[in-house]
Amino acid sequence: MDDKRDSLKDSLFKIWNGEYLKCFEPKETCIRRPIRAHSIQNGAILEMIQYDGHVVMPRLKLDLNSDPKMSFELVGRNKATTFTGLCADHDASIFAPIETASIDMENDLHLFLLAYRAVLRETHVIIESAIKIHIGYQEKVKLGLIPGDIPTPDGRRALDFLINCYETYLYKREFDQIYIGRDFQELRHKTIFLKHNAPTIAANSLFTSADNIQNPDETERIILNIFPVVQGTQVIFSYLARQEPFVKAHLSEVLRANGYHRLYLISKFVLRNCENFVIAPKYFETISDESRDAMLDYFQRTYYKDLLDYEDNRLFLF
Repeated sequence: MDDKRDSLKDSLFKIWNGEYLKCFEPKETCIRRPIRAHSIQNGAILEMIQYDGHVVMPRLKLDLNSDPKMSFELVGRNKATTFTGLCADHDASIFAPIETASIDMENDLHLFLLAYRAVLRETHVIIESAIKIHIGYQEKVKLGLIPGDIPTPDGRRALDFLINCYETYLYKREFDQIYIGRDFQELRHKTIFLKHNAPTIAANSLFTSADNIQNPDETERIILNIFPVVQGTQVIFSYLARQEPFVKAHLSEVLRANGYHRLYLISKFVLRNCENFVIAPKYFETISDESRDAMLDYFQRTYYKDLLDYEDNRLFLF
């Protein structure tokens, strides 16, 4: 049995360290090899966040003998927030409007492209994860560690990942059609400007909250972009127009809040829903060890459960 578990451990680490390479351009006809494209703009946004060529990111550490562990680590800016979901040509051509000019908060195309990046990245991450989980499940069956002909927790987990993978892909296809048809009014946005002096965080994420699903026939999702600008930070919540009732209910407290309380709620929002965010190293140095531990604990526990009502004033990213 120990030999089988050692074999499984070796196999799972190889699976987990592999990459899913596919260019997810809107028409899905490209066969070029993807690059490590940035989901958070490198030249402008990460430039404002970084110090000495690095940013701070939450990182997942795989341990086969216990739950995955989270930590905050320094990451080189050229590797931070990257995903292998677009070839060089499509990454450059699709996102040129927000790479070659400042982001215009009144420009529907600019706001769409910020959201589209999050959708493309999340689709790639979820498909890659579903493949890895399913291969890991098959490896356990092959080694005789679990049965393959009756329901098991491992089998159900692999199936859940595949279902989420398919639903996320269909969501991505809606954004492809918006881009191709240039019908950017199909996407709506709620924006918040946070006024402060120094950059603290940037984020790019697509998520859903099971606790707030109102339509059993559709998975409702919100896209979050956060990035530093002159004298503050811009926060953008984006969503499909038909899902506006869900979004208004989900964001009502954040949109009504102000001052310190709003900063706190947005911090919780990021820690509870995002894993693709970076912290400015200079700001991270000012956060106490106690607060860092509290944020990591909350981040890790919400990896499996949405602790919406949990309160702790140490959960603060601004």
